[in-house]
Order: sequence, then structure tokens, then C-alpha cells
Amino acid sequence: MAINKITINASLQNLLGDDQSFVAPQKAVLHVKNDRSFIHGDEVILPFDKTVVFDANGDASIDIIETETVGEKLEFFIEYPDGRSKKVIWFEPSVLPDSSPIELTQVTSVIDQDFG
Repeated sequence: MAINKITINASLQNLLGDDQSFVAPQKAVLHVKNDRSFIHGDEVILPFDKTVVFDANGDASIDIIETETVGEKLEFFIEYPDGRSKKVIWFEPSVLPDSSPIELTQVTSVIDQDFG
């Protein structure tokens, strides 16, 4: 059986609100990551880190397999340059429901203490 891919839409405005002013949209990268293998139906899903760069409007879309069926949580984070270093905004790990398209804000939320 084929595993459904879900389109995740993300907006810096919706994710970060007023805190987005420090992020240059076209340099911000959304990561969806899983560090371990897991079985989904008849398939073994290997560790992955899929990325997409936000556009000039601060929007991004990425297709990821649904993980609600198997209860596998994914990591979501935004990486962006800050001078010569990189900063990361972490989100709560979460399963990805079999519902496409979906807004990232419907799946997870920012971990507040990670704002630098």
C-alpha cells in the first residue's frame, strides 16, 4: 500500500508572529526530520531531513509522508543565518496527520524557550 504524502504549508508570519522580524525569509530553511528508521505498512522508512527555503513572502510548502498511522513523531525546525552564525527555532515534535494540505501551525507549535 502506498504511503500518502502530505503537503505542509508554512508561513513565518503564522509561525512566529511579530518575532519574525529577525528572520530574512529567503535565507530561512524549514527542516522536517526523523533521526531513526521506522516501519510504515510494508516499507522501512530510513532517517531523513527534508528541507525547503522560504520564499520572499515568508511562505514555504513541502511534501512529507504522513506518520499518524504509525505514531511516529517528526522534528520541525527553522534554521536561519544570524551574522556569521546560524540560529535554530525548534518546534514541538509531532506526528503528521493524513490530511493534505495542512498548515504547520495545525501540527506543531514553537518551543518558546528556544527564541534567542
